[in-house]
Amino acid sequence: VVLALLVIGACGSALPAPPFLEEPTNGSALLGQGAELRCRTQVGVAAQWARGGLLLGATPTRAHPRYRLVGDPRKGEHHLRISAVTLEDDDVFQCQAGEGNHTRPRPSRPAQLSVI
Repeated sequence: VVLALLVIGACGSALPAPPFLEEPTNGSALLGQGAELRCRTQVGVAAQWARGGLLLGATPTRAHPRYRLVGDPRKGEHHLRISAVTLEDDDVFQCQAGEGNHTRPRPSRPAQLSVI
């Protein structure tokens, strides 16, 4: 039993810390109003957003001019702000966090944005 606990303890300490300190949550926004989805990670962890399973890119503003990243990435803040929401924004969003090119990004829990 002691040996099993030592093995479990050793394996548990080898696991990487979860990248998320705050994951996005379900929310709603009035048509034409703004919305913000929050994502905070461990410091030094890069993040990007996905909508409906498709990546928005590291700087989603190029393809989606109403989308803007806000917060301070140096503090692990990677919030997504959407201005003038449309029915197209009624979708599931995820923040994806990874520590670089050699690690696979981990998705946050899905968050439904409902446009009213």
